[in-house]
Amino acid sequence: SHLQHHSPLPSNESFGLTLPPEEYRQLTIARSPARMRAYLAAIGTTHRTDGAPPACHLLYMKYSPSEQCTLLYQWGEQFWIGLLPWQKAPPTAHAYHLASLGLWLYPFPHDPALPALATVLDDSTLTEQLRAGLPFCQEDEQEVVRAHATPLRYRPGKRCTIQIDLLLRSRRQHVPWRQRFYGKLYHDRDKAAAVYDEMHLLTNAVAASGCTLTLATAVAFVPALNLVLQAPVTGQPLDLLLQATASDADSRAVERAAQALATLHRLPVTTVRLRPAVNDVAKLSRRAAKVATVAPAIGETMVALAEQLTQLAVHLPAWGATTSIGHGDCKPSQFLLSAEQVALLDFDHCGMADPAADVALFLATLRQGRIQQQTRTHRQPAAGRGPDDAQRNAFYTAYTATFGACPGFAQRVAWYEGLALLRKAWRSFARSPWSPLPMLLIEEGRRGLARIAM
Repeated sequence: SHLQHHSPLPSNESFGLTLPPEEYRQLTIARSPARMRAYLAAIGTTHRTDGAPPACHLLYMKYSPSEQCTLLYQWGEQFWIGLLPWQKAPPTAHAYHLASLGLWLYPFPHDPALPALATVLDDSTLTEQLRAGLPFCQEDEQEVVRAHATPLRYRPGKRCTIQIDLLLRSRRQHVPWRQRFYGKLYHDRDKAAAVYDEMHLLTNAVAASGCTLTLATAVAFVPALNLVLQAPVTGQPLDLLLQATASDADSRAVERAAQALATLHRLPVTTVRLRPAVNDVAKLSRRAAKVATVAPAIGETMVALAEQLTQLAVHLPAWGATTSIGHGDCKPSQFLLSAEQVALLDFDHCGMADPAADVALFLATLRQGRIQQQTRTHRQPAAGRGPDDAQRNAFYTAYTATFGACPGFAQRVAWYEGLALLRKAWRSFARSPWSPLPMLLIEEGRRGLARIAM
């Protein structure tokens, strides 16, 4: 959302960037909708009814210095995936190569990293795959008459969330009815299988516990498509509720989310996927070093924050570090709230981890939202208390009251929040290397670590 679609890219030196000249030239053009519109017009077929050329928008960008840049364009009603590969040649199927720019373009849904996406979005092929892959079809009870998939969320090269509408029919009574599922298509089969298995473990544990937490039921795993299907879950996303409600309602909503998270952490579930924090710090340290090669000021500050996290990590055991089942991507958008229940979504990053990590990521996301809002309004982000503090305090207090917190839990949360802000800073840089947001997130992380009582 912080990509400035129609603004020119600042000069290579504007934010202390030192990109290689050719890499900078390619990014300058590829991230400019005004310039890319001419390239897309040469290969696309979309036309407006009034004869005007279609609008062009840059919807997504992920830049890894000297390795690859992935982009997603909307040109009229068409979507195009762009790749700037600097290390290895990309797949050529369905590709248009803009030699003068070194850019490879793939028409959606022909994502080279998600080859099953085009299959899933073809109704006849999807229908055949689901007939062969859905458990209730194998048990001779029902049959799929027709299936249709609608993309909802898409991350190029990684995954796509889809809505699947089925027309089913009973084999015995020949009575048709409609059924809706939600699915997620992954780039990696092992990842999809692990998510499916963990969803089963968690839903069974929740059912046995009789708690008010709700999880989506895993309906099927279709290995041929790397597709996991789940049943619908009702409720309103917490992030939208926080934008629309008054402060008292804000606090009650985040309290309910915190209680649901604490319930998840107390489930007697163990998985084979481990999420040790030291691995995350090491990975981000390597990424920060790469950032430093093209953006010394930002990258070196990232490296310094990673080093600070490494030094403090030795105190985690003394602060009571423990391990439980964790969500791994805990933020307001993952909670659906209704009057009767709280549902928790998206277990892509589920695994065994310190429960403080989920609490910290939720708090860091609130902090990030405040900083983004202040940058959009051109206000200097405050170093002290901010408008997100009431929500943060409500979440932390409700969580610790439900789960219980040993001495040192606050220090662990502060450490993991620093880690979460470092990760968010790296992702922000990948989406917009010239944005002020990465440095603001790093500075917020360093201030948080400085407040840890040793």
